[in-house]
Amino acid sequence: FRGRVAAPPRAPRGSSEATRRAGESARAREGRAHARSPNSGGSGRPPPRPRPLDIPRESDADERKGPMYAALVEDDADDWAAFEGYVDAGVAAGDANDVLAKLDATTSDGRGPRLASLKLLALTGDVEGLKARVAAYVEARGASPSCFDDLEPSLVALGAAASTAIPEETDATARTISQMRRFCGVAVDAAACVAKANDSSLDDATRSDWAVLAAAALGDGDEADLMDAAAVLADARGRDEANAQVALASMDALIRLGGGEAALRAYGRLGVKQIQLDSLGYLIFPWAARHGFWAETRLHCRNVLHVHDCARRDAHEFAHRALEHGNFSRAAEIWSFQRDRLDRSLMKGAATCALPLMELVVAAHRPPDARRLFESYGASVEPRLADLADDAAFSSKYGSDNFDARVRPAWYQRTAPGPGRGVRGYMIHAAATRDVLRTLIVDASADGVEALCALLERTLGPDDDHDDASDDGAATLGPDGPGRPEWLRHAAAGVAARAAVSAYRAAAAVFGDPDAAAAPLKAASDDIAECASLYRGRVVLALLGASSDPTRTPRAC
Repeated sequence: FRGRVAAPPRAPRGSSEATRRAGESARAREGRAHARSPNSGGSGRPPPRPRPLDIPRESDADERKGPMYAALVEDDADDWAAFEGYVDAGVAAGDANDVLAKLDATTSDGRGPRLASLKLLALTGDVEGLKARVAAYVEARGASPSCFDDLEPSLVALGAAASTAIPEETDATARTISQMRRFCGVAVDAAACVAKANDSSLDDATRSDWAVLAAAALGDGDEADLMDAAAVLADARGRDEANAQVALASMDALIRLGGGEAALRAYGRLGVKQIQLDSLGYLIFPWAARHGFWAETRLHCRNVLHVHDCARRDAHEFAHRALEHGNFSRAAEIWSFQRDRLDRSLMKGAATCALPLMELVVAAHRPPDARRLFESYGASVEPRLADLADDAAFSSKYGSDNFDARVRPAWYQRTAPGPGRGVRGYMIHAAATRDVLRTLIVDASADGVEALCALLERTLGPDDDHDDASDDGAATLGPDGPGRPEWLRHAAAGVAARAAVSAYRAAAAVFGDPDAAAAPLKAASDDIAECASLYRGRVVLALLGASSDPTRTPRAC
């Protein structure tokens, strides 16, 4: 923001002419000067060519827009905004065929005319024509590293017919063809990609692209294929350490193999910092918290919240400075961005939700420490569990998904986890756990059984069918959600939850009224035994042995 708040010339107090001139744009003053210039007549300088801001915006001005955009295209064959406007205006005016003919007649060898013709055919729905031009574009520019990025909108427009637009592969176009196949869901030969990645006759950048392609193809296989993908990417990183796509693909492979520590080191080498923590933090969150990297998650949460605190402070300062200089539209823009994008950031809400638990696990090892930690957050802890569970409240407070989904190529996305996947779900788990711990530690008079039941209800929900491809929050959690997350789908989860409540009730009875503890202890023993019959884990078996001995049952509970 600092470079965008520009102060207009300050006018002397009481000078109406100076005040009026200071409020006008520089372009208006330039226009008046040109009108007064002796060279502005018919034999002088030509009138300035139209710029996009001069082009009519009314819906009934399509006929006037076309010639203006045509002049811009003729003047600068690399002005993609002009090409887009030219195509849009031609389609709106019903002159698509004429525009296409003029684009084909353009003598420029640049990408602009070709890409504009692809856009025009996509808008008009000419599938066969679009397929033919996609093949022609691959033949002409298939060796370029940006060829797939150029063709992605056309492949999206073709939909199911995109796979039929892939031309025959040649040595020059092999990389682009493989990327197109991957994007369209057509199988890619992983062995051929590995061979290309190991071909020393190619340059390092091309070999890195082939290594990422090989990793994406191998990522669809088993653990042995993932090990091969990690090995190929490790070789590529040794040759090309600055390649971000190789680092991201390596990180994905390591995470899927369980190499979280190595994946975190790879993430650290990406140099994600400042506002990028908000847009790229999903690369390590929430999997780092779910897999035991609590110190790293705590540091990540602190950094995210620090960035947002600084951004809010700077927004106040820059908006105030813009108002002082009379730049009201810029002040509104700064504050709207802060209010709508940063204050409602999903990553900010997730960091706020996760930080108390990470502090509790990493730093608070005794009940007094935990009590002081919760008391430091005050009476109200955000985010509230009710807001996280309600779709409307969640969208209102944390609905700004600032994640950068384009950090990976579009053809690679089927291998990588989706941006923000599981963030809302983790927030609900963390908030429920935080609330029950706060109730049990800080408010000793609260009903622990009721708090535990509320936690389990939020965490487990009904045991219905669960879509493994969707893990985006309340859709997988809560009493009204379609099912449990994958890691809670074991048949013992519900029984273990009931055993936890029974054990808590029995322990409370032992410490409160030992004479009335027999029935709760028997119920707890039965629940633990049922849980052990479903899941023969060492901890559950130890509890089962303890529950069968009346003298050890209270401690087991």
